[in-house]
Amino acid sequence: HQPVFVEDVAELVTQPLTNPKTENKVYDVGGPQQLTYLQQLEIIANSIGKRVRPIPIPLRLSKMLVKLVGAVPLAPINSDKLTMLIQDNVCDISAIEQDFKIDLVSFKDGLETMK
Repeated sequence: HQPVFVEDVAELVTQPLTNPKTENKVYDVGGPQQLTYLQQLEIIANSIGKRVRPIPIPLRLSKMLVKLVGAVPLAPINSDKLTMLIQDNVCDISAIEQDFKIDLVSFKDGLETMK
């Protein structure tokens, strides 16, 4: 995964209005770090002063549990979300670094702004 700070996304959407380098280009958008799900959980836990105690669950069992939980209205996870969690959602941000005037915010630093 490559979480991106929401304010960075806003900047990447507005900068092209005044940046001729970006004309007629399409960009993949991601944060500055590629993190595993466990790394993201650890960063979140550290930011709130908690420890992570992961319990490995086989994917097959996870899919069955998600089907059960996903049927409940307002469930925190469903099959689509599980699919996104198990995919490598990463991109090459070199074009952003080259064409935009932006210092992408790390996942940890982005969390600090939410306190």
